[in-house]
Amino acid sequence: MAWDVGARRLLHTLIGHNGPVLCLAASNQPGSISLALSGSADKTARLWSVPNGSLLRVFSGHQDGITSVAFGRVQRHNGGLADTVITASADGTARVWDAYTGATL
Repeated sequence: MAWDVGARRLLHTLIGHNGPVLCLAASNQPGSISLALSGSADKTARLWSVPNGSLLRVFSGHQDGITSVAFGRVQRHNGGLADTVITASADGTARVWDAYTGATL
């Protein structure tokens, strides 16, 4: 669920995982939309738009539940920056994903 804490009201219920949500991260960078990133026992992470509650991307590839998620930024080979999603799983792996394409980096 996404809440407007100041107004004390529910904005959206974020529905999509097929198992319990184990972790959550939020990003509210100036000049971009507010995002939420959830990790679940269903072995996926999901990127959500907080303002409208829409599902933007599903990250899948872990062999066990995702226990930690974070937003990040990495330097690309061409010198530019890439917004990333980082996931860690009970399968003993961590992955770095391109937030826009969903590809692993």
